[in-house]
Amino acid sequence: RPVIRGSFVTVTVLILGALLFSSAAFVNIQPGYVGILFDRTTGNVSPSFLRPGYGFKIPIIQSVQEYPISTQVLTMISKEREGKVIGDDSVKAQSVEGQDIYIDVTIKYHVKAEFAGELFKKWAGQTIAYIEDNAVRRAARSVIPIIAGKMTVIGIYGNERDTLEHNSFNLLREELSKDYLELESVQIGEVHISAALRTSLELKVAAQQAAERAKFELEQAETQAKTAATVARGKADGRAAEAKGESDYVSILAKGKADAR
Repeated sequence: RPVIRGSFVTVTVLILGALLFSSAAFVNIQPGYVGILFDRTTGNVSPSFLRPGYGFKIPIIQSVQEYPISTQVLTMISKEREGKVIGDDSVKAQSVEGQDIYIDVTIKYHVKAEFAGELFKKWAGQTIAYIEDNAVRRAARSVIPIIAGKMTVIGIYGNERDTLEHNSFNLLREELSKDYLELESVQIGEVHISAALRTSLELKVAAQQAAERAKFELEQAETQAKTAATVARGKADGRAAEAKGESDYVSILAKGKADAR
């Protein structure tokens, strides 16, 4: 009986070990992600990646890191408890005049699937959350101030945000590509400035709008005046032509009568 009992325990342990080993060999890659296979014994990264669904690895020897190939959204704004950072997370910049401004930004990006292994190696197997903080966020804080520093504060605060978005996108795309990340969009949100500067800008914008409106009204009045003058000249020319025609007709009749005599 002790021999049978010992054999039973041994078999049970082996079965449990086999089950644990087999379960540890399975990996489940989430939809929208790819898996990078890393060999701990050699330090090598598999040249291919695991696609969404079930895959296999050698327990203990191999590990899998997942990276998203679907759209990731990084929101950097000044409002507390909105976005991934508690507190003011907006991008600080200075305009060409040296005025401090704080810009809300939303960045959309994803990992290039075919370069996920290179991303893993460059960042030593760090998670996408770590890479986002140390690559995407840092690049945004570097790039956007460079673009904003070449623009006027009234342009950034007013009607040139599209320019800020476009130029920031081009430069940020170059920076993120170095980390094997594909930039999808840069969206400029609210621009925060001091209350005094905001009041000054609003007055300046109002004055510019009033000047533009006055210029438009003047041009419209001049156009209307030119149109009226053209119409009047046309009428005068028409009357003159009509009078000349009548005069010529009378002259012809008079000459005809004279010749008849």
